[in-house]
Amino acid sequence: MVLKKLHFNNNNVNSINLNGCDTSLTELRCDINLLVSLELQNHYKLDSLSCSKNSLQHLDISSFCDTTYLFLNTINNPNLNCIKVQDVNWAVNTLTASVDTWSIFDLDCNVNIIDEQKINSTRKLIKVVDILGRESEPTPNVPLFYRYSDGSVEKKLIIE
Repeated sequence: MVLKKLHFNNNNVNSINLNGCDTSLTELRCDINLLVSLELQNHYKLDSLSCSKNSLQHLDISSFCDTTYLFLNTINNPNLNCIKVQDVNWAVNTLTASVDTWSIFDLDCNVNIIDEQKINSTRKLIKVVDILGRESEPTPNVPLFYRYSDGSVEKKLIIE
């Protein structure tokens, strides 16, 4: 028997280990739990992931790329600052609809200490795009994505 769909919403689950499982999983719904980390790098057939209202600090979906469709919902994970992906541009243009504004997509989310001066001195702003990927000017009260030369992307909402 092959597991294709796994749903365990609202169960106070604090960890799940999907390593070693068959990679036929296409849908994972684990909303309203206590999950801190979710590693899905080997589940490349997954086309629907909903993990809202958890305590996520780490989410790895790096096996997905620009040829993969993925419905992603990570809303209401206050500690999820970074989602590990294989292609930042693809993620920004494809996966942002149901992701908290403070979460960014990056190739490596394992940075423990960030030297703000070093980052700001080495990266340059390439362009600013809106939620649909269209180039835009920085505008108050509009969520925008700032793309930098080091491959990082920041979602910003300047409130006035």
